[in-house]
Amino acid sequence: MTAAGDRSARRVSVATMFRPNANLIQSERRRCVSVWTARKCSANVHQFERHSDSNMTRMQSTKSSKAALALVVPAAEPDVLDRVIAIYAAPLLPGEKQADYAAIAARFVAASKPQDTIEEFLVRDVIDLTWEIFRLRRVKFGLLKSSMGDGLRTILNSLGHGAGPMWLDTGDPLSQKWAAGDRNAQKEVEQLLKTAGLGIEEVTAKTLETKLDAFERLDRMLASAEARRNNALREIDRHRETLGAAARQAIEEAEDVAFRDVETGSAEGGAPE
Repeated sequence: MTAAGDRSARRVSVATMFRPNANLIQSERRRCVSVWTARKCSANVHQFERHSDSNMTRMQSTKSSKAALALVVPAAEPDVLDRVIAIYAAPLLPGEKQADYAAIAARFVAASKPQDTIEEFLVRDVIDLTWEIFRLRRVKFGLLKSSMGDGLRTILNSLGHGAGPMWLDTGDPLSQKWAAGDRNAQKEVEQLLKTAGLGIEEVTAKTLETKLDAFERLDRMLASAEARRNNALREIDRHRETLGAAARQAIEEAEDVAFRDVETGSAEGGAPE
């Protein structure tokens, strides 16, 4: 055999030795016992093939290497947001907009990048709980705003304006006009409060006092929703940690078997010279 032929045979032998082991890859695939594990195992196989092919880069072109990997790694699915939103109907009340909900969902999906079905359901929980938190905050603000007239009426009554027997109390027209945004009523109220050494802060405080029970209930509901959202976020982290640990173990086992066989000369495709 000529020198050129000998070099060619040696090159073929070395290339064969470092070719990804099909049996090991198939064994790795069999580890996948569920849908979400299957997707992670595909990533493991991808990592193993990339490591095995690293020693071939001196003799093979980058184009052929990428073509081989493309046969193993599935294409990324672009409709994750659509799947998350389509899990069930958006929890919208009258007056709430689908576009606002979709915008929040898009931001969470873009930030979290769910990797499997379990994470998609957890992300949907986070989205809905965030929407509930925003709604409760709006309700709290709306309750305070709509009750300011009652707080003002209480203060004006304490100042002797519009005071009368409780059974004749049909509401203070001044406080009602003030709450409705009447400018003349607002100027009159401002002057009355200024004369008494008071301001809008005292009106707000009196309003909170009259609606304290309702605000405390809303605060408890907000705290509960925020705690549930934080739990869902922690579940996503815990899920990814578990998958990451399983993936690392699978890769280590695959690499250990592959390189131990190469060192002992028992890898399929021939032994090193």
